[in-house]
Amino acid sequence: MIDHSDNLSLLYQVSTVVAKSSDLEEAVIQVMEEMAKKLGIIQAFLTVLNRNSSKIFLFEVGYGLTKEQQERGEYKIGEGIIGEVVKTGEPVVIPHISDELVI
Repeated sequence: MIDHSDNLSLLYQVSTVVAKSSDLEEAVIQVMEEMAKKLGIIQAFLTVLNRNSSKIFLFEVGYGLTKEQQERGEYKIGEGIIGEVVKTGEPVVIPHISDELVI
């Protein structure tokens, strides 16, 4: 049997942070920090797809992103890793994101 207690603990922590926060940006930062601690994540960000324009927007906050990555802010479906994930609907694990030219 698989032990999901760590995942449940993280999910509980995330839901607690979100429920207590009145500031979405601060809540997202705290969630990313918790995920980084628990899962060993080095970089994380939240994207939002505008289905009307087919553009993918990088949420205003990210964890471990360079200034250039944060300022980029907008992608098209199929463009870079982000756009490809949106296009295919399949998750991607990238062992060394710093080796990638375009996220």
